[in-house]
Amino acid sequence: MNPLFRIVYAAHASGTHHKLALDALQHLTCRDAALWQRLFLEHAKLYLEGSKAPDNEFKDFKNHVLHTREAYWGGAPEKARSWYQRTVDALAKKDWATGVYGAGVLSHCSVSPTSRRSTGSRTPTRSSSWAMPSATGSAGSADLQAPRA
Repeated sequence: MNPLFRIVYAAHASGTHHKLALDALQHLTCRDAALWQRLFLEHAKLYLEGSKAPDNEFKDFKNHVLHTREAYWGGAPEKARSWYQRTVDALAKKDWATGVYGAGVLSHCSVSPTSRRSTGSRTPTRSSSWAMPSATGSAGSADLQAPRA
């Protein structure tokens, strides 16, 4: 992992959503993973701001949940799909700042519904499969070109 990762994590990851967003970078498995990681770390401020934006800016708390026992009440799946598409579109246009911020928001939209309090359940659920867009969905993330040095 890029040495900048440790610096950003230690100095700027002040909460759970920051840490989960940064941890996601370690799991990139695409051909140009190192280039993508570097891009996100270069824009770490935007990435981390995006990861907290649903709580701090949007305050659209219905979109953080998916209550599986209540007819799948909540807006998490739709919001995650929307942010996934925005992120892919921005990255495809090489609008790195918008794409990185969007990926931060997407990390929040994808992680929050997996929390027990966000599912309306007392036990862990598998709601993440409903909320997290597929990397091979209609946007075709494999079509994205990695940023170049």
